[in-house]
Amino acid sequence: MLPDYPEIKKKISDAYTLRMNMLIKQAPFDDVATHTIFEGHKNRIIRHDGTIDDTEFKEVVCDISIDLNNFEDTTVEDILKKIDECAVEMGKQQSPHYLYLLYYYLKTPLKKNQQKPSV
Repeated sequence: MLPDYPEIKKKISDAYTLRMNMLIKQAPFDDVATHTIFEGHKNRIIRHDGTIDDTEFKEVVCDISIDLNNFEDTTVEDILKKIDECAVEMGKQQSPHYLYLLYYYLKTPLKKNQQKPSV
């Protein structure tokens, strides 16, 4: 059995995640703060004035596949190209969601206990 090397796997995973995050962020939303939530389907903020802001999560997905029949010929550059393409696709999925939320909040101020529509 081959050794596991969890520290090295974590470093590689962190490097790929950083690379994807840099490519996903697109102007004008590249400065929007983000964080990963691993469970649930929405985020709720209850403000001091009693207003409630429920934000349904938007799933952003992209699949990466590597042909195992040609794996011996696959280079790191080939894998990075696939990751870059996936990051661009995920950025394209995020931008319309941000634009919708921005439009909604500019057009419709929330009233007490009003829920915004899901996207």
